[in-house]
Amino acid sequence: LVISLRKSPPVTKGRRFFMHKNLKYKILAAVMAANSFGLYAASTAAAEVIVENNILYANGTPIVIETGEEYGGGYNTIIGIGSTSSGDVSGGNVTVNNGNITGTFDKLGGIFGGVATGVVQNNQVTINNGTIETNTNNDEYGYGGIFGGVADGSANSNYVTINNGYITNNNAKYGGVFGGAASGDVKGNYVTINDGDITNDNNEYGGIFGGFATHGGVSDNTNGSDVSNNQVTINSGNITNSNSVYGGVFGAFSDITNANISNNHVIINSGTIINDVTTGGIVGGIFGGVANYGSANSNYVTINNGNITNSNASYSGIFGGVASGDANNNHVTINNSDITNTNSVYNGISGGISTSGNASYNYVTINNGSITNQTTINGIAGIIGGFSEGANAKINNNHVIINGGTITNNVTTGGIIGGASINGTVSSNSVTINGGTINSNVYGGFSDTSPRTPVPENNQIIINGSANISNAGLYGSNRTGSDTG
Repeated sequence: LVISLRKSPPVTKGRRFFMHKNLKYKILAAVMAANSFGLYAASTAAAEVIVENNILYANGTPIVIETGEEYGGGYNTIIGIGSTSSGDVSGGNVTVNNGNITGTFDKLGGIFGGVATGVVQNNQVTINNGTIETNTNNDEYGYGGIFGGVADGSANSNYVTINNGYITNNNAKYGGVFGGAASGDVKGNYVTINDGDITNDNNEYGGIFGGFATHGGVSDNTNGSDVSNNQVTINSGNITNSNSVYGGVFGAFSDITNANISNNHVIINSGTIINDVTTGGIVGGIFGGVANYGSANSNYVTINNGNITNSNASYSGIFGGVASGDANNNHVTINNSDITNTNSVYNGISGGISTSGNASYNYVTINNGSITNQTTINGIAGIIGGFSEGANAKINNNHVIINGGTITNNVTTGGIIGGASINGTVSSNSVTINGGTINSNVYGGFSDTSPRTPVPENNQIIINGSANISNAGLYGSNRTGSDTG
């Protein structure tokens, strides 16, 4: 049985699945507690750069850091622009070319393009070189890292670009690199990493996030939010996300009720990425979009070249969309990459996964590379077009297409599967193998229900070209039906 995102228990005391205070009181109150946030209200005329209580407030003035001693030094946190009023902010611009920005914080540390209680938009942070290290004192609501924009309202069109440098973010509730984070809509935020060494360790939510949406708990907001068109692009670098409950690289992540997670992207063109979450963690890997309490549709992961390892979470691997609601039309494309997924309940690569809704029209396409999925934990693992554990869910028209590469699945249950279900209807799914070497069982459809009904229907395996399937087992489904293989 796959562990549900919705049902997963807290991993350690104090690490709750829901947030219990909104962003305004987590991040803005942290600054206000220093008696200094009011120094840079968004409406300030002739804005002045101020350093107080180890925080540099740029007040909307574009600033460039060369050594960390500009503006008199003495700061380990930079905020481009912000407001404690109910207004919006935009235009924060922070550039770090070199120098050391390091420190230990109670609640807030790092570099923030913009912070607002309303809408934060069109802010940017650029890191060209230097050393940036944030160590938060494991505060329940601590923020540590690099953020394009953070808001209690919405976060739109904020940007983080990392061209080089050494970046470490440790011990925070939210630690890593975030394009935009908010309690409402989160749209069009971008993180681009061109090179550098980035480590995010021992954060509850730790990693690289294009867009991040959260609130104070399920009962606080049932109106949903639009979390769309966010993107993470990694062109090179060494990235490690470790010892987190939720860790990895995310086009978008949301725990807002009825959220719509759509058209978010992760694009990896090169680099080494290790996502090794704490044992018992919930998700760890690379995700186009994750909706803990909503739908994830039309999200994309494209890996063109990379060396990627994912391990030790309930969900470890590479996923187009993961949702408690519907997960439809999500895509994963792998080109020329080395990928290893180990030691997880759900372990592998999937276009779309739902814990209670439908999963249809999801795709996994593998054009080349070496992929190994290995686990002895009892769960459905491997390479799966679409999967749902929802009662009466529809798992239809999901597809895995393999054009080349070497694929090895050493798993207890699963293999290469077009569509899979715990309790739903599995029909019209397919696996097409045009080339490559397959060391795995292959199923057009897979149903792991108890009692085992309904039977998968009209699922297919299609073999073309010169694929090496001498070590493969081919099955239309794992049960008797009208499937073909």
